[in-house]
Amino acid sequence: MIQAGRLTPSKWGEALGFELREAEAKGMPDTDDSYYHAVLGALERLSASDVGISRQSLHQRKIDWEAAYNNTPHGKPVLLSAAEKGEGSVR
Repeated sequence: MIQAGRLTPSKWGEALGFELREAEAKGMPDTDDSYYHAVLGALERLSASDVGISRQSLHQRKIDWEAAYNNTPHGKPVLLSAAEKGEGSVR
């Protein structure tokens, strides 16, 4: 994203720093897993602000995709519509 010019290094540093400080304030240990979640949170925050999606909408969409994944039979494509159907919960 930085090399493509969609994001400045300082904006990325601010977003990642914010997520890392949030994790530390919540008492999360400093591990590869917590760093991964901070990176993911920073990407989500930046992406949401880029296209004007609220954090709440993004959170709901993640819940919907997780439900779709859990309701999709193994080997079938995961479709967001499966979140509502509850069909074949096989995971």
